[in-house]
Amino acid sequence: MFGNFEEKAKKYQNLNETAIKHEVAVFGSDYLYSFPFYDYMQGKVTDYVVYNRSMEGLTVSEAIEVFPDCVKNLLPDTVLVSFGENEPADDKFFSDYDKLIKKISSVCPSSRICVLATVGKDEEFDEKVKRIAKANRVNYICSAKEAVSEEGLFKRMSSFFRGGKISFADAFGI
Repeated sequence: MFGNFEEKAKKYQNLNETAIKHEVAVFGSDYLYSFPFYDYMQGKVTDYVVYNRSMEGLTVSEAIEVFPDCVKNLLPDTVLVSFGENEPADDKFFSDYDKLIKKISSVCPSSRICVLATVGKDEEFDEKVKRIAKANRVNYICSAKEAVSEEGLFKRMSSFFRGGKISFADAFGI
């Protein structure tokens, strides 16, 4: 199965050569893969770009290997990460998640890294992911129970899409 992800990562690598640099890269598994970023951006957000480099079925251990090909050449200002919705929450998962965040930090040292709470997991899982984010000095985006709708979650994520700047239209949208 890993070969399939390697092929997809190489396709992303080729796309990234012509992409606008210093924007937002999204990297995750099933949930972020199918997240309708551009549907929510239509008519609301015009001054930033989001490249979704997520892959359906990608595990966090596989992500460690393919991340550089998926995102490095984008030179992203922000990397949004989320994994775990379809993986067992065992010690190996959390160890690999920590390794992935370290890899992202080393491959994209000037990027702001944001770890999104994994939708559908319990508080114990969230706390472990939050500790990984804190230990690696990266942002943690809570998907609190009141923001479980995709639109609500998009609003929370979008505040991390630019380096603190927000357009007038976006301010009213939030």
